[in-house]
Parts: sequence; C-alpha cells; structure tokens
Amino acid sequence: MKKTIAALVAALALVCAMHSAETYGAKKNNSKKEILAPGEVIMVGSATVKVDDENFDFYAKTWGVTDFSKEDTYVVYGDAYKEYATLFFGSIKKSDNGKYGVYKPGEFFLSKQKTKKGVLESAWPIKWRFYSDPNFEIYLPLNFEAIVPQGEKFVYVGHFEYHLEGSDFHPTKILVSDRFDQAKEALEREFGEPIQLCRVEMRSTKKD
Repeated sequence: MKKTIAALVAALALVCAMHSAETYGAKKNNSKKEILAPGEVIMVGSATVKVDDENFDFYAKTWGVTDFSKEDTYVVYGDAYKEYATLFFGSIKKSDNGKYGVYKPGEFFLSKQKTKKGVLESAWPIKWRFYSDPNFEIYLPLNFEAIVPQGEKFVYVGHFEYHLEGSDFHPTKILVSDRFDQAKEALEREFGEPIQLCRVEMRSTKKD
C-alpha cells in the first residue's frame, strides 16, 4: 500500500513539473512582507475527491455518519485562511483554532508554511471529512518539496483531484490541474488588493 501511494505521489509530482516557476507582476506591498517572518510563505491550492462506488452510502453508515445533509469539508495544516486575510488587513490577533484551516471542496486554501534555504517541503496529509463528519475522515497524501523563488510570499501549488476506491477510500489516482487564474482572483477578492502569486515546480519526497 505504501509503495502504491508513493507511486501516486511521484506521478503527482511529475504532472506538477509542467507548472513552470514564474512570477506574475502584481504590485508588491511592503506591509505583507512585515507580517510574514523571513523564510515564511503562504501556500495556496485546492482539493476535491471523486468516489465512484455504489456502496458509498453503506460505507458511510458503517463509519457512523448520521447526518447526510452536510457538505464535505477538508482540513489543511497551517494557519487558517480567514485568519490570515484578517492579518493582511492590519489586525495581529490570532484565532483560537490552532494551526489548520477548514475548507469546502474546491475552495482555495491558504496555509502559512516555513521554508528552509528556499525550499518549501510538505510532509503532512490533507484530511478529508465526508459530510463534514470527523468520524468519517480519511487522509490524502500531499508529500512534495518545491523551490520558492527569492522574495515570493504567495506560492501556488495546484488543484488536487483524488480518485478513491474501496471501503477504506484509498487513492487510486491523483490528478493535478492548474487553476492559477481563479486562485489569484479569489485572493484579490478576499484581500481587496493586488496579490503577487507564484507557481512553483514540485517534486515528490516519498521513497519506496
């Protein structure tokens, strides 16, 4: 199973390599740089899942789901999206929910991460909660590293579409697509000002 996931993540990284590391020339705002410490960046991306299984509702019940009316959500490690939007508007108050953000399928996440010598490394999974139920939570692989060009603060890593199978909902395929323009538009609506967003080339950190 570990080898299968490693192969999937390696394939994910190969697809992501098609994203060239390029910078888009929106206005730079020094106030943003003051909020992020040296070596910190905001990682931007999104995720969805697809499950093609006629037994899905049965599996959900065995996982203890009782409310089927709620929408799925997913959890990404890092400071929450709304919290950092607030920070960039000038407040320095931290939220009480800790180092994670909760998002709806396809919604762009914003996650503060640290880099080491210009390298962003992710080694934690996305938590997917069917029907927003933490009892019906699975872990989706997100293992990569990427070179962040000097001076960049907002880093776009792509849209991840996970295809799942079986009663344990294991990934059989991971597709990565480019929604850069939509991400940039969403950020600028949220922040109310131009945002310089940078694509990065990712490579897998999983070993067989």
